Amino acid sequence: GFGLLFYKMGNINLGSGSVINRDCLLDNRAAINIGENVSISGNVQIYTGGHDPHSPLFEMTCTPVTIHDHVVIFSRATIMPGVTIGKGAVVYACAVVCKDVPSMAIIAGNPGVVIGCRKAEPYYEIDYSYPAAM
Repeated sequence: GFGLLFYKMGNINLGSGSVINRDCLLDNRAAINIGENVSISGNVQIYTGGHDPHSPLFEMTCTPVTIHDHVVIFSRATIMPGVTIGKGAVVYACAVVCKDVPSMAIIAGNPGVVIGCRKAEPYYEIDYSYPAAM
């Protein structure tokens, strides 16, 4: 089926030309800021909330996620709270992104590590009819 799961209304900023594919989970308890011409594939999970493992009370914490322009996130990737993904970066399928990603980096794995860099600065514009692709 087609669907996007949100935790609440608001707290998502989606830049022009950006697209979010089916069955993504967007934990928007803190802000999720998505730049322009970002492609987010199906079944991606973006988390802003979690629990402090160092707290004796296991307190809830929420930290914004920022995804800059021309980022590509492939299917089933997981973005953890507080992460910033730099302009033009690529996150391969099933990667778990726990730390900030430099601009133009290509990351893969669990935990996600840099395996290369994009060779050309992207300047394309995504032109889908709807911000949630099918």
